[in-house]
Amino acid sequence: QLRPVSQCMICQSPFDETHIPVALNCKHIFGQSCLVEWLTNGSGNTGACPCCRQDLLRQNNNIWSALTENSDESLQAFLYYLCRFSRTVNGPQISSRDAYERVIRPALECTAESAGQASPFALSRNQLDAAYHQHRLNQAREPGGIAILFHRLTRLSFDAYRIAPLHLRASLPFNNLVWKANVCIGSASAEISWDHLNEASEMGNERYFDFLHLYTVLVSQHLAHEGAKTGWPERRHERMNLVVKSCCHGIGASWIGKPTNKFKDRLALVYEELRRLQLDLGKISLRGGDGEEHVVRGLWQSAAW
Repeated sequence: QLRPVSQCMICQSPFDETHIPVALNCKHIFGQSCLVEWLTNGSGNTGACPCCRQDLLRQNNNIWSALTENSDESLQAFLYYLCRFSRTVNGPQISSRDAYERVIRPALECTAESAGQASPFALSRNQLDAAYHQHRLNQAREPGGIAILFHRLTRLSFDAYRIAPLHLRASLPFNNLVWKANVCIGSASAEISWDHLNEASEMGNERYFDFLHLYTVLVSQHLAHEGAKTGWPERRHERMNLVVKSCCHGIGASWIGKPTNKFKDRLALVYEELRRLQLDLGKISLRGGDGEEHVVRGLWQSAAW
């Protein structure tokens, strides 16, 4: 349990506006400047807590679980700031360090101001600060664990926000879907792969369904804002070319791997049905809201049949 303290455990000086307290996941609290000094110029095992020597750089599933289970209000605040700071980057190929310094850390910092320095947002910031300081010193491989999840979240958010209109970027259901899509991909790699969608579109299991749901929302949003401009060719191969250009090159151009031919066939059927519903019948576009899951499943199950 985190217990309040009035002074830094390294320098024994009281906390104030210039000596800001930060808490590590082991619950020990230090002044931020003292902790950075320890990480950068300390002696011995500077990758561990100065008090209990718990490893600062190990993957910590507890923090990520706490973030995922956090209140909608705090998570929405973080995703709002993530969207805001994502606008400062040029594209989804941003490096792990740049993503952290320019997008993730500012978003965590702003959220921690309201959620509190004992919140998982503050703990994530502290752990990632330690990981990236250690990486800078040792030039080791890029940090893993939650650093991978946050890096990929930045890249996925950039792709999603580029397609979604402004009002949708501020939507709690849509942002929660971006978050869930990132979580379902796992923590093995910061890359976003077409292989996940190839598998999900077969509807054989649910493990990548949230990613498929987000992708389908982005296809729907493309249709809502660009579909009427492009028209709908008569010939089948021209239709397929249009769908691939719009939904495989226009969405996910930076993702690794390739959509399979079977996926493209299913996608073309999903695209045509969404086009019929939205442009011909005037139905509302998909936006990531509750209850949409059965619509998305129905679209892809029909396409896979």
